[in-house]
Amino acid sequence: MKTPCEIFVSIILPIARVEVAKQLISRYGYNQSRVAETFGVTYSAVSQYIRGVRGVSKLIGNSDFYDSFMDAVRTTTDDIARGVDVHEAFCRICDHSRESGLIKAIIKLEGYAMEAIPECPLVEFRPES
Repeated sequence: MKTPCEIFVSIILPIARVEVAKQLISRYGYNQSRVAETFGVTYSAVSQYIRGVRGVSKLIGNSDFYDSFMDAVRTTTDDIARGVDVHEAFCRICDHSRESGLIKAIIKLEGYAMEAIPECPLVEFRPES
């Protein structure tokens, strides 16, 4: 079974990056270079997000979790635009994904046995909000 962290990093985080990148550009006037610098990724990665080459999945878009996920994305976008650390902001999307049941739904969808989802082992290392 994949751990919740693996589900987040391999499935949810790329989708979140795409959506946050698009919103930073459309709502806050960022250009792709600024998004790349903010995320700590290459310009090419951001270009691929915008063109739909990376982070594309209908998994969330076709789910009951879409609206609450997009609310979390909007909050994350606003936080990043206000200067909140990008890592902390994306950790909040992970928290939301776990608390809303999205990660559990993906685990189930991928055919893994439903087991208790452990707490995030990195929570003690996160900065206090």
